Amino acid sequence: MNAVDKTDPADVAVAFEKCGCGWVLKYPDRQQLLDTVAHEIDEFRSEYHRRFKETPDPFALLRENAMKAAAFFQAFAGARISLEMRIMIWRILLGSEILAVHFDYAKDRDTDFRVAIQTPYGNREEYSGKSLWDSAILRHLGILAVGGQPTLYGYYALRNP
Repeated sequence: MNAVDKTDPADVAVAFEKCGCGWVLKYPDRQQLLDTVAHEIDEFRSEYHRRFKETPDPFALLRENAMKAAAFFQAFAGARISLEMRIMIWRILLGSEILAVHFDYAKDRDTDFRVAIQTPYGNREEYSGKSLWDSAILRHLGILAVGGQPTLYGYYALRNP
């Protein structure tokens, strides 16, 4: 990414408002939060580009599909979800299928949280995190029945825009 691609904190504020996350803008440290999230979005875009040779544009997604954008931006508004999991969220929003989720928690120990997905092209990818905050994404996973069996499917916003 070059300097032109740097995320404007004002764009983050607009995205939060449009995605049902405007509540975070009421805190006294609003500007610090917006600066931090803008930086985290830049990190996400840069790492995603490094791995997949394409640069995601969450603000374009907001214009094209507010529901998917809300799911993505909510990963920046609450829990401190890791970069690794944010990349996995984007991959699911692009159509990857959830193959497996492993979550191991024990008090006063690192959390083991792993998600395996399959891209629309048939590639398997695995994402992992040690932070308990990463498990917050479980609330966003949809459950439906396929062939009579419950299946995790998709990544959804907790609040509709």
